[in-house]
Amino acid sequence: MYGYLIDNVIEFTVLLENGDIVKANKDNQYSDLYWALAGSGHGGFGIVVDFKIKLYPIEPYYYENAITYALKDTNRLFEIINTYMESLEKCKLNRIGVSIDTRFNNVDDKVNCTLIYFYNGAVDQGELEFKKFYNLFKIGGLDVQVEEFDGSKIKKSILDIIKSVPLDNGTFRQYSKCRFIANLNKDISKTYKEIIDLGLETKNKQLIDSSDQFEISASIYYQGGKQSQYDPNINNSFIHRGDDYNWTVVIICKYNNEANDVPFLKYKGEINKRMPIFHNQIYQNYPDDDITNWQEAYYGYNYPKLQQIKLKYDPNNYFKFPQSIELPNNSNNNNNDSNNFKHLIKF
Repeated sequence: MYGYLIDNVIEFTVLLENGDIVKANKDNQYSDLYWALAGSGHGGFGIVVDFKIKLYPIEPYYYENAITYALKDTNRLFEIINTYMESLEKCKLNRIGVSIDTRFNNVDDKVNCTLIYFYNGAVDQGELEFKKFYNLFKIGGLDVQVEEFDGSKIKKSILDIIKSVPLDNGTFRQYSKCRFIANLNKDISKTYKEIIDLGLETKNKQLIDSSDQFEISASIYYQGGKQSQYDPNINNSFIHRGDDYNWTVVIICKYNNEANDVPFLKYKGEINKRMPIFHNQIYQNYPDDDITNWQEAYYGYNYPKLQQIKLKYDPNNYFKFPQSIELPNNSNNNNNDSNNFKHLIKF
């Protein structure tokens, strides 16, 4: 309903390379810095020490529910969800969020396939809309399960929802792949299931240390509506909008034992082979060290302008990391020494 968080940032407070602390918003002398920070992700322009965002009224409780389904029904499930979400777009109903989550590990043999439904509005209306959604799968002949429908029993406050997000603070080896897609067509569902099946094959046949604690997950979440729409009133550098960006695919593999690098990196290679079926642009929150054209993938046509802003506010490239925005005409500048930065900070 309200777009991305970056669409709702009013002002950044930023520590610059020269030690100055400035406030950047769309109307002051640092409007170019504001534009770059709001949308370029981890670009390397400075350190954001504070920011102001727009606030919106919220419901005391929300309706969130989950449907479990069988992996074999992936193709049909995608087809039903795709038709449903396209119908919501046509009627401008932007209160509904849907995400598909498939994951498995070495603790149990079960592949957990879950469809998460969220309604941004009154609980009773959310329950009504969810029942309509659920019935589409029953009509389609899918074996889907829901533990509880009653909104009064499963309602959650926004804090409840935040607390329910699992946090893993352990140390592990991990890689992720992220791509945008326009819709859940047959090629997408086929590729998604192939990636899951290859992960299961890695788990069952290829691990060096089968006792290694690991988890593979493949998620697709909807971000159409306000998030994917072009809005002339939004002034930031985030380019991933339009009909090609209604969904995001995220694949994550994490494990502990170095002995399993070979099978899990082989699996990563198999995932890479299947990436071309998805959109070639990437949400920069999921950096991909296997791509060479990351400038285009993350920033698209905004990259040259972002480079000029980088030159203006960080001419010595103190704020750098692999795949950070480069200075103009210098693609190797991410190795510059930044040890002297601490001597420049002004308090």
